[in-house]
Amino acid sequence: MRDDLVRNGRVKHHQLIKNEIIEPIQSSSTQIIPNPVQNFDNFNTNSILKRILQGINIYMDSQKCLYNIENQTKMFTPLEFMSAKQSDYNRLEQFCVCMINSMLNEYFEPYNVMNPSEKALIIKNFTTKYSFLFKCYQTSKYFPDPNDNRFFTHYGYYLTNNIVFLENLSDETKQNKDEYIRQWKKFFAPC
Repeated sequence: MRDDLVRNGRVKHHQLIKNEIIEPIQSSSTQIIPNPVQNFDNFNTNSILKRILQGINIYMDSQKCLYNIENQTKMFTPLEFMSAKQSDYNRLEQFCVCMINSMLNEYFEPYNVMNPSEKALIIKNFTTKYSFLFKCYQTSKYFPDPNDNRFFTHYGYYLTNNIVFLENLSDETKQNKDEYIRQWKKFFAPC
């Protein structure tokens, strides 16, 4: 009834009950994925934020565990960051996608009840942005000196704005590698 009133324009949107999500209006030009109507009045914002923070902390712990597994001789020594090789970077990025998927499954509802195609779309859109934000934050934490040109890539690893992986670039980019490196340094300088 209330949905019909809103659709017909007799009730303004702000007259609806606060924090209630209503079903979207079906359009012939868009595909709507059906979601049940949910009322968020009973949700505790603190508990949601705590779960998200817990998931992020588990993600960071997972990166530390991976570092310790791969560098067992350094397990009982203070952390010394190593310059990342391209093979290290690529391998660790693949592991991070799996760890991010686990984090989303366990701590970011309703990701765990979505179908695989929805999850794949979310991972595709979320991973790069989350990873970049996470790496910038970790860079500021581990390398706070503005003159330090290291960029955190994964726990225990860094890149500098002098190191650029050129092996997998197109021939055109390789020919213009100086321009590519200049752009790369410009992009990572703020971090």
